Amino acid sequence: IDVERIMEQVRARIEARSRREAASAAEPVPERAAVAPPSASFGFDGGSIYRSSRGRGIGRGLYGTRMLLAPFVKFVFNIDPMVDALAIQARRNEQQASFDDDVARRLAAREEQDEESRQAVQRLTAEVERLAADMKGLRTLVESVAERQDAIEQAREHGAEPRGDRPGGEPADADADASPPAADAPAADAPPPDR
Repeated sequence: IDVERIMEQVRARIEARSRREAASAAEPVPERAAVAPPSASFGFDGGSIYRSSRGRGIGRGLYGTRMLLAPFVKFVFNIDPMVDALAIQARRNEQQASFDDDVARRLAAREEQDEESRQAVQRLTAEVERLAADMKGLRTLVESVAERQDAIEQAREHGAEPRGDRPGGEPADADADASPPAADAPAADAPPPDR
């Protein structure tokens, strides 16, 4: 497994995603008009178009006047299709408000999932980078041990004492140069023995 190649691919994907996020953040986002869901359900019936939103006194007066003129209005045009259309529209508005609430909840859940996923990818990327560094260190260690093993084998093949550190921490060649004096041979500075 080529860990370095995989890491490069992961880094490239993260960098591309960061660029996309930065580009989308830089674009001006048109703000949606704040549409408040209707506070009450508006039902439409035959009398709805005659009602007034003005206060009680004026509103009742207008309602009475409109009801008196209703036969004339019905003579000029039929209001029933308009009342039916407005009732259908009210039902559709309620359905759309319910749908919009559901979509908003789903989007909020999705954004939370996306954030969790992003954090998980960041943690995984950091872990993979750490493992890659560990692998590199272990690879170096294995190569070092292999080189020592090769040196020991070569030294044994040539009949020499293997060079390297001894368990006591002293280098092997520290006393290799200073060979111990032979017991039979006199020291060079010592006087000749008496006979």
